[in-house]
Amino acid sequence: MPMITVASIDTGPKKSKIITTEGRRLGCFNDKLAKWQIEQGASYNVETVDNDFGTNIVSAKRVTMGLPAPSSEPFVSGTYRQAGPVSAPPAGAVFRTPKQLFVSEVLTAYIAAGRCEPQKLTETINYIATAWDCTLGGNPPHQHLEAAE
Repeated sequence: MPMITVASIDTGPKKSKIITTEGRRLGCFNDKLAKWQIEQGASYNVETVDNDFGTNIVSAKRVTMGLPAPSSEPFVSGTYRQAGPVSAPPAGAVFRTPKQLFVSEVLTAYIAAGRCEPQKLTETINYIATAWDCTLGGNPPHQHLEAAE
Protein backbone atom coordinates (compact mmCIF):
# COMPACT_ATOMS: atom_id res chain seq x y z
CA MET A 1 0.00 0.00 0.00
CA PRO A 2 1.63 3.27 -1.08
CA MET A 3 1.22 6.31 1.12
CA ILE A 4 -0.16 9.59 -0.25
CA THR A 5 -0.65 13.04 1.23
CA VAL A 6 -3.68 14.95 -0.06
CA ALA A 7 -2.79 18.37 -1.49
CA SER A 8 -6.30 19.18 -2.71
CA ILE A 9 -9.63 17.63 -3.62
CA ASP A 10 -11.58 18.59 -6.76
CA THR A 11 -15.13 17.55 -5.94
CA GLY A 12 -17.42 16.47 -8.75
CA PRO A 13 -21.10 15.49 -8.71
CA LYS A 14 -20.42 11.76 -8.12
CA LYS A 15 -16.67 11.35 -8.29
CA SER A 16 -13.83 13.52 -7.07
CA LYS A 17 -10.20 13.90 -8.05
CA ILE A 18 -7.65 13.75 -5.26
CA ILE A 19 -4.43 15.57 -6.08
CA THR A 20 -1.48 14.38 -4.04
CA THR A 21 1.52 16.44 -2.95
CA GLU A 22 3.48 14.55 -5.64
CA GLY A 23 1.04 15.75 -8.32
CA ARG A 24 -0.74 12.42 -8.87
CA ARG A 25 -4.45 12.62 -9.72
CA LEU A 26 -6.49 9.81 -8.23
CA GLY A 27 -10.22 9.25 -8.67
CA CYS A 28 -12.49 8.50 -5.72
CA PHE A 29 -16.27 8.29 -5.42
CA ASN A 30 -17.73 10.92 -3.08
CA ASP A 31 -19.35 8.37 -0.75
CA LYS A 32 -15.91 6.81 -0.20
CA LEU A 33 -14.38 10.22 0.56
CA ALA A 34 -16.77 10.54 3.50
CA LYS A 35 -16.42 6.91 4.57
CA TRP A 36 -12.61 7.05 4.66
CA GLN A 37 -12.61 10.63 6.02
CA ILE A 38 -10.28 11.82 3.28
CA GLU A 39 -9.39 15.46 3.76
CA GLN A 40 -6.83 17.95 2.53
CA GLY A 41 -3.46 17.82 4.29
CA ALA A 42 -3.90 14.31 5.72
CA SER A 43 -1.88 11.23 4.74
CA TYR A 44 -3.30 7.82 3.81
CA ASN A 45 -2.17 4.34 2.85
CA VAL A 46 -4.14 3.62 -0.33
CA GLU A 47 -4.85 0.78 -2.71
CA THR A 48 -5.44 1.86 -6.29
CA VAL A 49 -6.69 0.30 -9.50
CA ASP A 50 -5.80 1.48 -13.00
CA ASN A 51 -8.53 1.44 -15.65
CA ASP A 52 -9.44 3.24 -18.89
CA PHE A 53 -10.53 6.35 -16.95
CA GLY A 54 -7.36 6.71 -14.87
CA THR A 55 -6.26 5.55 -11.42
CA ASN A 56 -8.93 5.10 -8.77
CA ILE A 57 -8.65 4.58 -5.02
CA VAL A 58 -10.32 1.37 -3.87
CA SER A 59 -9.34 1.58 -0.18
CA ALA A 60 -7.72 4.13 2.09
CA LYS A 61 -6.53 4.06 5.69
CA ARG A 62 -5.53 7.24 7.47
CA VAL A 63 -1.92 7.41 8.68
CA THR A 64 -2.19 9.18 12.02
CA MET A 65 1.52 9.68 12.84
CA GLY A 66 0.80 10.13 16.55
CA LEU A 67 -2.40 12.16 16.12
CA PRO A 68 -5.81 10.52 16.49
CA ALA A 69 -8.07 10.28 13.49
CA PRO A 70 -10.96 12.75 13.52
CA SER A 71 -14.01 11.74 15.54
CA SER A 72 -16.74 9.99 13.61
CA GLU A 73 -19.42 11.55 15.83
CA PRO A 74 -21.94 13.51 13.78
CA PHE A 75 -22.12 17.26 14.25
CA VAL A 76 -25.15 18.33 16.27
CA SER A 77 -26.00 22.01 16.01
CA GLY A 78 -26.42 23.90 19.25
CA THR A 79 -24.38 21.57 21.44
CA TYR A 80 -20.94 22.11 22.87
CA ARG A 81 -18.50 19.26 22.90
CA GLN A 82 -14.93 19.62 24.14
CA ALA A 83 -12.56 18.65 21.33
CA GLY A 84 -10.19 16.76 23.59
CA PRO A 85 -8.76 16.71 27.04
CA VAL A 86 -9.02 20.01 28.84
CA SER A 87 -5.74 21.82 28.81
CA ALA A 88 -4.44 24.95 30.44
CA PRO A 89 -4.45 28.17 28.44
CA PRO A 90 -1.27 28.95 26.50
CA ALA A 91 1.62 30.33 28.53
CA GLY A 92 1.19 34.03 29.14
CA ALA A 93 -2.54 33.97 28.43
CA VAL A 94 -4.50 35.31 31.36
CA PHE A 95 -8.25 34.98 31.65
CA ARG A 96 -10.00 38.34 31.70
CA THR A 97 -13.68 39.11 32.08
CA PRO A 98 -15.46 41.22 29.47
CA LYS A 99 -15.44 44.13 31.94
CA GLN A 100 -11.65 43.82 32.39
CA LEU A 101 -11.14 43.71 28.61
CA PHE A 102 -13.32 46.79 28.17
CA VAL A 103 -11.53 48.78 30.85
CA SER A 104 -8.13 47.73 29.49
CA GLU A 105 -8.94 48.71 25.89
CA VAL A 106 -10.53 52.05 26.79
CA LEU A 107 -7.69 52.89 29.18
CA THR A 108 -5.14 52.07 26.47
CA ALA A 109 -6.97 54.38 24.06
CA TYR A 110 -7.15 57.14 26.70
CA ILE A 111 -3.40 56.89 27.36
CA ALA A 112 -2.58 56.88 23.64
CA ALA A 113 -4.75 59.98 23.15
CA GLY A 114 -3.13 61.75 26.12
CA ARG A 115 -6.41 61.89 28.05
CA CYS A 116 -5.14 60.11 31.17
CA GLU A 117 -2.80 61.86 33.55
CA PRO A 118 -0.51 59.49 35.52
CA GLN A 119 -1.58 60.93 38.91
CA LYS A 120 -5.25 60.24 38.02
CA LEU A 121 -4.78 56.67 36.73
CA THR A 122 -6.83 55.02 39.51
CA GLU A 123 -9.59 57.60 39.13
CA THR A 124 -9.68 57.00 35.35
CA ILE A 125 -9.85 53.22 35.76
CA ASN A 126 -12.75 53.56 38.22
CA TYR A 127 -14.48 56.01 35.87
CA ILE A 128 -14.23 53.53 32.95
CA ALA A 129 -15.37 50.62 35.14
CA THR A 130 -18.40 52.65 36.24
CA ALA A 131 -19.17 53.40 32.59
CA TRP A 132 -19.17 49.63 31.96
CA ASP A 133 -21.45 48.99 34.92
CA CYS A 134 -23.91 51.72 33.89
CA THR A 135 -24.14 50.60 30.28
CA LEU A 136 -22.94 47.15 29.28
CA GLY A 137 -22.98 45.78 32.84
CA GLY A 138 -26.74 46.17 33.02
CA ASN A 139 -26.81 48.16 36.28
CA PRO A 140 -28.80 51.41 36.18
CA PRO A 141 -26.76 54.56 36.94
CA HIS A 142 -28.73 55.48 40.08
CA GLN A 143 -27.47 52.35 41.90
CA HIS A 144 -23.87 53.52 41.47
CA LEU A 145 -24.65 57.02 42.61
CA GLU A 146 -26.33 55.70 45.77
CA ALA A 147 -23.44 53.32 46.47
CA ALA A 148 -20.90 56.15 46.11
CA GLU A 149 -22.66 58.30 48.76
